[in-house]
Amino acid sequence: MGWGGVMVATPAGVVGALGRCGWSSGGLLPAGRLGVGLSDALVEREHVALSEDGGIVTATGEQFLRGFGIELRGAGGTRRVFCRPCLDWSERRTHLAGALGAALAVRCFEVGWISRIRDTRAVLVTEKGKHGFSETFGFKLSA
Repeated sequence: MGWGGVMVATPAGVVGALGRCGWSSGGLLPAGRLGVGLSDALVEREHVALSEDGGIVTATGEQFLRGFGIELRGAGGTRRVFCRPCLDWSERRTHLAGALGAALAVRCFEVGWISRIRDTRAVLVTEKGKHGFSETFGFKLSA
């Protein structure tokens, strides 16, 4: 799949799309280049601090996420762990897991930055999303 939005109807095309942007096997968590990019951006801007087995949102991170439309009080009210790193199988780097990762995913759908690709875990980053990820999180998804 290229960034032009054309889906190649082969299993390899689906794997390629998933490697770019998709959802983790653990559920509604950003994975692939999208998930790694979000995680990297939040850590680099000191909005999230990750250790080997856990993570916290900093005071500036709480402000940033609230401005993005994520209320953290609601994100931690489930049985799911709040925030932890998770090895992304396609990128061999970490993305965010837990309630925070799920809240980011939901918000990206809500603002129209991503859309599902039917019958896969892959997602398409919309034109609005390409601009939004760059402007809001400071990273560009390369082809």
